[in-house]
Amino acid sequence: MRIGQWAYVWGTLALILLALLYSWRGGQSLLFLVILLGLIIIQGMVAQLCGPTSAKVERVCNPLIPEAGTEMAVTLTITLNGGIAPLWILVEDHLALSSGSEGAGKLLFMGWKRKYTGTYYIHDAKRGVYRGSSVYLTWGDLFGWFMRTLRIQSDDVMIVHPKPLLLSSSAQTAFHGNSDVENYVRNSIMPESTSTLFGRLRDYEAGDPLRQIHWKGSAKKGTLLTRLSNEATGLSRYLLLDTCPDSYAERGFEAAVSAAAAWLLREESQGEEMLLYHNGLQSAITLSGSRGLHRGLDLLADIRLETDISKQALISTSKLLFHAINFTSLHAITLITGTLSSPLVDTALHLSEIGRKLEIWSICDGLGRPEIAKEVARLRKYGISVVALKHDSEKIQISRKGDDVKHVIA
Repeated sequence: MRIGQWAYVWGTLALILLALLYSWRGGQSLLFLVILLGLIIIQGMVAQLCGPTSAKVERVCNPLIPEAGTEMAVTLTITLNGGIAPLWILVEDHLALSSGSEGAGKLLFMGWKRKYTGTYYIHDAKRGVYRGSSVYLTWGDLFGWFMRTLRIQSDDVMIVHPKPLLLSSSAQTAFHGNSDVENYVRNSIMPESTSTLFGRLRDYEAGDPLRQIHWKGSAKKGTLLTRLSNEATGLSRYLLLDTCPDSYAERGFEAAVSAAAAWLLREESQGEEMLLYHNGLQSAITLSGSRGLHRGLDLLADIRLETDISKQALISTSKLLFHAINFTSLHAITLITGTLSSPLVDTALHLSEIGRKLEIWSICDGLGRPEIAKEVARLRKYGISVVALKHDSEKIQISRKGDDVKHVIA
């Protein structure tokens, strides 16, 4: 708890000065000023020293887990305990500051009450995991000269998921000037599901279990489709996300994270197991089902470029891809990166030669350069799909169902 001391210092000095003037010159005016200033100091002391002794804050976020770039409503309920209820109270929630929303998170309440409820909005929330954002309660006297601040420590964790990237034909324009590569990229957009890429659905046959029917695909096609298990297709899904700082230009990494979120949503819709690996992990993370999707998005919310690791210890992009040498031919590998260097292409071609199934999603500003187009042509020759992503690609919003959850700050 913090008490404003300077108001007392200046008030006491002014009172002493007026008292000295009154003792020297006398007069009703000086006496009135001395009494008035004394009353102001007394009411300030009462507001400070006799105010609430503790408080509880409830923070409710809607949506509970927002996506980057969206608006979020934060409702605060403040309950004051002990002392005299203040005339006014100013609430500052540092959650808004930590999430990158300048000027938000401040609420002013008036009236002698012990419980207040108010809502503020965070616009364009930044991707990340926000922990321990404190709430500051400030109250004071009638004039706002004598104030007291109470800090409420929060153990809340707010997670802002990346907004999934939507790949469309209009977004595949990175290969200007090379018609062959441009036509290839136009045909390499992300499919709606992995079934179009690796053939994981087939027509329903008598005796197939009902739990294996792919209802969404059946509705689109108009006939029943059966989902093949990993054992039937012989494929597992593996995502390699490049987190090397040298691989990305400005804003490129955020597009890569959004693309990774889109990949997770694509694979989870098939109900199969996924594996996620990046430069900073010791081993791959296995994800499965809706819980696995949620865990994967939580991981992507907190992921950063590996700037704290020395260049000697950092795994390069080509070494990250070479990690796939440990996989079997039963893995379908997707690499998301911001570079298409010669060592990376050589590694990709080597993996293709030994039977690994690979696609590369590239967020690279120089994809239109002849030397990069040449590398893409090499990959194309070996049947490796290359998907060009743009920094400003259109994004989609994934709606989620569920009730709000209250976080109580004691």
